[in-house]
Amino acid sequence: MLASGQQVNEVHIESAGDISVLAPLVLKGAGEETLLWAKLNGRLYFALISPAGQARTYLTKLQALGEVQGGGSPKVVTGNTTLPLERVAETIN
Repeated sequence: MLASGQQVNEVHIESAGDISVLAPLVLKGAGEETLLWAKLNGRLYFALISPAGQARTYLTKLQALGEVQGGGSPKVVTGNTTLPLERVAETIN
């Protein structure tokens, strides 16, 4: 779907590791900052995708807000948090 240029709004995942697999694939077609997320077992799992290489900067901002674990490259970071989705989304806007 990504290769054809179709927009994907929702994908079913079964584990937090699925986000780590999906994020690099999304990066290949991403033209702008993108947030992937899933709520599993009371935590928010996320991937911040930044074609401009700002993903680690966003992660640092999130870590300053509260309990956030994660890491990755300048273009893709993955992690999890107890912060609300809205706070995470605000970080890349």
